[in-house]
Amino acid sequence: MFKKIMIGLLGMCLMALLVTEANSAVCIAKVGGRCVAWSGTIECGIDASGLGNCIDNPVFLGCIAHGNSNWVVACGNPGSNNWTAPGINVFYFDGTLSGQILVDPSMCDKNGNAFATVYAEASQSFLDGLVLAGACPNPNWIARDAVPCAMTLTDQEIDENGCVVADATFDCTLPNCETLGWDVDTQKFERRQYDCVRTQYNRYKEPVCPAQ
Repeated sequence: MFKKIMIGLLGMCLMALLVTEANSAVCIAKVGGRCVAWSGTIECGIDASGLGNCIDNPVFLGCIAHGNSNWVVACGNPGSNNWTAPGINVFYFDGTLSGQILVDPSMCDKNGNAFATVYAEASQSFLDGLVLAGACPNPNWIARDAVPCAMTLTDQEIDENGCVVADATFDCTLPNCETLGWDVDTQKFERRQYDCVRTQYNRYKEPVCPAQ
């Protein structure tokens, strides 16, 4: 039975250099030769190599975003009409969002290369925590979504035991974060690309497993 790590993310955009190391490698979304992610529910496109045939050994791809600076927060009426407060609040918050996907064999080519989109949506408890912290102007309202203006983002390759095989870390900032728009139809932030710089890449000799 596959052990899954925590799920929950948000939508974010990011731009970084493509990971080119040998063996297993992961990066955020390969688009036009670059690695990217988008805001509006964190939407991480993950490009990975060296995964084998993705049949005999199940593989998960995961993305973790940690923001400990300003976030833009969309607040609204808790009623059924989904009315959102005019304007977007900017609020300092220290929080982490994450998500993962099981790589389907159909996503892999014969060389073990795969591409998958991982969605990281903020959980209700995360959004409730923002309201309790004062992110919305009225404590009786709800937070509908939140996007960090700056984040440390980590892409991971995870085995069937929940252990990390390889990862890549990026420092990302969202240009003109305070002007990020809200789509009243989709009830999500607009998709905008982050500016990201890769700061670290690791291919572990022995998978790093979570503490029991």
